[in-house]
Amino acid sequence: MTLFDKNDVITIHSTGEQSTSGAFLWYLAHPYSGNVTANFESTNAIAAKLFARHVVFYSPISMTHPIHEKGLTLKLFKGAEWEKWLQFDYVMMQKCNGLLLCPGWKRSKGCLRELDVFKTDLKPVMFVDHDGNTLYHDPEGDL
Repeated sequence: MTLFDKNDVITIHSTGEQSTSGAFLWYLAHPYSGNVTANFESTNAIAAKLFARHVVFYSPISMTHPIHEKGLTLKLFKGAEWEKWLQFDYVMMQKCNGLLLCPGWKRSKGCLRELDVFKTDLKPVMFVDHDGNTLYHDPEGDL
């Protein structure tokens, strides 16, 4: 029994074109520090819209925030604890084919580090609007 037909999966290419010719795994980067609860909710709202569009992605905040809430400490931007989370995320970044950056990424140390990994690996980077419905290339040409 198949959970979905591979032709139902939409691939968004680095050119912005869509096709159903095989899955492309995106890494969904969203700011986390500051109001972590609001950022978790924002991430999941965007993730739900991408999922509804059949975009295949990995959302690190959607996965790791509940772990953090269960009592694991996360000293944001400090020392060995943050490095553990980055090592975990790095493994997942290597598995993904491209990066989707959410609003606020320019002010996020984590998103900037994720962007650096994908640029270094020459993997495509695209951007997601607040509504989670629009994927686009950087309109300001910042990359």
